[in-house]
Order: sequence, then C-alpha cells, then structure tokens
Amino acid sequence: MNAFKTIIKNECKNIKVLYVTDTPQKFSIFKYSIERITSSVLVFACYSSESAVKTFDKYDCIVANLNIHKMNGLELAKAIKKEKDFPIILYTDSRNGDIIKAVFESIVDDYILMEKDTEHFKLLINKITMCVERSRFKKSFEKCENELNWLIEHSLDSIAKIELEKGITRYNSVFQKLFGFSESEIKNMGIKMLELLHEDDRDKFMTELDRLYSHKIKQYVTLNRWYTKSGKIKWIQSHVYSIFENGDITGIYLIDRDISEYIKFYKNIQKKDSKFINLLDKNILYDNFQYSTNELSTRTPRFDATVRYIGASNIITLPIKIVRDLDIKIGDKISVKIQKKENDVS
Repeated sequence: MNAFKTIIKNECKNIKVLYVTDTPQKFSIFKYSIERITSSVLVFACYSSESAVKTFDKYDCIVANLNIHKMNGLELAKAIKKEKDFPIILYTDSRNGDIIKAVFESIVDDYILMEKDTEHFKLLINKITMCVERSRFKKSFEKCENELNWLIEHSLDSIAKIELEKGITRYNSVFQKLFGFSESEIKNMGIKMLELLHEDDRDKFMTELDRLYSHKIKQYVTLNRWYTKSGKIKWIQSHVYSIFENGDITGIYLIDRDISEYIKFYKNIQKKDSKFINLLDKNILYDNFQYSTNELSTRTPRFDATVRYIGASNIITLPIKIVRDLDIKIGDKISVKIQKKENDVS
C-alpha cells in the first residue's frame, strides 16, 4: 500500500474528479475509497447528468455511473464530447458491447467494473491518472503547436518543411510569396522543389544534402540561386536542418532569406563603381566588408562611419580604420560619408 501511495503521489498532481451518480450513499463510498488511498485525487459530487454537462469544465476528469436516471453515463459522455475532448471514465456493474464500442469510438476514454473488493479503486486511480495526464499532455502539445505556428507564420524568413515521402508539408506565407506558387501548386510540388535550384548550384546543394542524410552533419548554411514560378532567379541564403524520426532522417527544414538585393548591390560596387572601390582602397584599411542597406553607423573608439544605401532594408557591419576624411556620392542610390572624430589627433 505504501509503495502504491508513493507512485500515485508522484504521478497525480491536484486531480479534481467529478463523480456523477444518483445517490449520496454511492458518492460517500466512492469518495472515501479514493481519498483514503491518495490525497492527490479530490472527488466532487454531481447527482444529475444535466448538471455535469454544465459544470464539467471546472474539473479534470469525470467518472460516471452507467445507470443514471434521465441521461445515462454513455449519453452524458456523448453530450460532453460534442463540446470538448474531455477525460471520461464509465463506472459500471456490467460489461457489455455498448461500453466496449464506446471506448473504441472514443466516446469514453475508459471504463471500470464495480467490485465489492475496494482494491479495484487502485486500478481506477491509475486509469484516472493516465486519462488526465494524457489530456494535459495533449493540451500542452497543442499550446506549443499553436505558438510554433504563430512564430512560423510571423517570421520574416521563408520557412518550409520538406518530407522525403510527402514533399512540402508545411510552409509560411513568406515562402509562398518568395517563390510565387499557389497553395495547390505547392501541395502538388512534392520534392520536385529541389528542381527549382539553378543548374550550376544543384551539385553543391545536393552534396551538402547527402552529408546531412549520412549523419555527417545536422545542419548547414548555403547560398544558392533559385528559380521562382515566373522564371526569375533569386539569390537565397538557406539554413538547412534535418528532421529526425526514430533515429532516421525523414526530411528537412528550409529557412530561406532572399539576399538578391545585397548581391546586386555588392556586384554593382565591384564591377561598376571602381571610383568608389579605389577611394576605399586608398583611404581605408578594412578587415571585413559585409552587406549593408538603409543606413549603418559603426562607432569605434576613434572613428565614425556611415554607409547609406537608399531603397534597401537590411543591416550591415563595416569595421574600418580611416586614414583621412571621405565624402563620396556615387549615382542616386549610394552615398558614403566617412570622417574622423573631432578629438582624433592622428
């Protein structure tokens, strides 16, 4: 008995049970039998099924006698299940086909036979515990699922789940906008999405994917060109994560960001704006030059630098050492101003 109480104490935490019966005498026996075994399960009385339908949401589980006047235990379970998936256990003095069928059809979660020997209450407590814990886990899972769905849908990045056997099974609106496909087109695309990769980038992407499937890596970041529905080519930075099930990889998550504007900006500087590059080379010693858009101010102990790229939207870093002041304007989109701080004596 002591060992059983320990197990129940660890598994049952503040479970409130509504016992639906037709007589106070049955309730008293039931309540005493349960609460003498464990203090973690609290039993409350209800003497009509109609009242139970109105008040069940205040409790964690219902245990109902099968034979109750007006509305029996099965009818009560059906009425409640129409409103909500709620743990219900039938407490009956006979086993019949209707009860077993109700369990299989999930009208009730379980049933238990009444016995004169009070030892069967241990089994009932175990059934109550399992039903409630299963219900609580389901609620927690649904809450996490809803939060995850919200995060995916409100992400600024494109997110897609690709399963090996099914293709694209999950995606957000950014993914749909990025590639330009309708919902029905995405649904029927399957794993053919990988055919949207630019021909010159497929081997590189598939090589990394093979390493992922062979468990050599669990994730990787890659930059590739992808075709959209209209045939436009976009430069997309992809974070690729493996999805595991029973130790096997069953698919991947693709978290994509369109950096075409950055590539265009960078190539524009490299190829066309030689004046800008030459001025940078002559006047700045820089360790790293990463893409910037809109406006960036990088402050070091001695210098301020502002790079302005009109009409874009991302962020850059520009760690630099300045030799002398610069104020450069190139075209309509690029404006660079770099100057020493007033207190700099070098």
